[in-house]
Amino acid sequence: MGSSNKAHVEVHFESGDIIRAFESFTMRESFTDPLGAFSFTVAPLRTGTSPTIAEYSERLQKGSLVRIYANNALQGAWLIQTVDTTITRD
Repeated sequence: MGSSNKAHVEVHFESGDIIRAFESFTMRESFTDPLGAFSFTVAPLRTGTSPTIAEYSERLQKGSLVRIYANNALQGAWLIQTVDTTITRD
């Protein structure tokens, strides 16, 4: 996929915090299922100003309302239902 086909995706929290860096994400909506799904994977970087594990844990709380934007266009609002945390040596 060329860079012109890539979307700029952001997760906005009610606090004003924004997550812009993802390792991966998926968004699913279906006419027959009014509850769409959005899942993503983030990993804190060891350098720079990237959020730490503690900062991600603080922001990604079950029950929090987030808004998803793609190319600055609102795609919808989601309620965080589950948070899975995995810590590896990588």
